Amino acid sequence: MSLIIVGLVAALAILVALLLGALEEMFRQLNQLRGAAGLVDVSIAVDAQLGAELPAEHLGYRNPTREGQAQRHVLLFVSDSCTTCAQVVQGLPAKFTPQFMVVVESPDTSSAERWIQRSRLDQFPQVRRDSGRRVATALSMNVVPSVAVFEHNRLIGAHTVPSKRYIRPLLDWVNEVGPYPFDTDSTEGEPHHEHIDRT
Repeated sequence: MSLIIVGLVAALAILVALLLGALEEMFRQLNQLRGAAGLVDVSIAVDAQLGAELPAEHLGYRNPTREGQAQRHVLLFVSDSCTTCAQVVQGLPAKFTPQFMVVVESPDTSSAERWIQRSRLDQFPQVRRDSGRRVATALSMNVVPSVAVFEHNRLIGAHTVPSKRYIRPLLDWVNEVGPYPFDTDSTEGEPHHEHIDRT
C-alpha cells in the first residue's frame, strides 16, 4: 500500500514539474510576442536638444526666475490624438509637486479642452495647453508620450513614456527621494509610443 502511495506522490510531483515548465514556456513566448508587436514596456531616449534651458516663459511662469529655480523639473508631453497618452495620464496622482508639469499638444483648443476634461486633468493646475508647440519646438521634442527632464534648469534627458508605471518614479526623482528612473545606456526593446510627424 505504501509503495502505491509513494508512486502516486512521485507521479504527482512529475506532473507538477511538467506543468510549471509548460507555464514558464508560455510566459517566454508571450514576452516574445509582446516584443514583436512593439508592446514591451521599455522606455528609450528621445533625440532632443540636451542642454537646452527650461522654457519657463512658454510654460506660463509669471516669474521665470523665481518659479523656475527648483533643482529639478519634469515636463510630460501628451497629445489629445494619442491613445497611449490617455492611459499614461491615468497614473497621475491627485496631488503632486508643481515641478511636474503636463504639456498637452493639440492644434484645436476646444478638442484639447475636451480631452483634458475626459482625462480628469482639468482639476490639476500644472497643465499647459501648447497648441502652437512652442515648448516642444524649443526642446526638439517630437514624440508623445514622452518626458523632458531638467536639472538646474537644463535639459539632461528626454525619454518615451510607454506606460503609467513610469509616473511614480519620475515624481520621486523630481522630489529628490528616488533615483533617476531611466537607463541612459539602454536603447533595447520596442518602445510603445506614438511619433508625431511635424513636417
